[in-house]
Amino acid sequence: MGLGHTELVHLSRTAGSGPIRLPELTTPSGGTLIVLDASDASGALLQMALDAQGLDPQVAIQVQTHYVACALVDAGCGDAIVDAITAQAMLRPGMHLRRLEPALRVPISIMVRNQDPLSSLHRDLIERLRAACAERIAALDLPA
Repeated sequence: MGLGHTELVHLSRTAGSGPIRLPELTTPSGGTLIVLDASDASGALLQMALDAQGLDPQVAIQVQTHYVACALVDAGCGDAIVDAITAQAMLRPGMHLRRLEPALRVPISIMVRNQDPLSSLHRDLIERLRAACAERIAALDLPA
């Protein structure tokens, strides 16, 4: 059952304004790039978008979790492409979050059993999760 979506974002210790275009990830001044393993759905989404544009950025560090990628950015190890919800949760002073252009959306779903009816508690939880997803995406458009 779909709850909404998040999107991949660029997390860095270097300030920037506006969305970052995918070709900017391939420039030599782009620095060290931290990405998720392509076996991760988000990592695969980024790799497909890069491949579609014929881009091959120099990836220095490949990780398996969004949290580790964010922690490496916080430690000054480079810039990362991670999901917006994790980036917002891990954002520390001196870190900067920028949307990607084009936006790479990652669906958020919840698994339920088809044969079991949803209780009002379940429905309430699902609605709260949908609202939280929408709030996190809306927060990306707010000035830092």
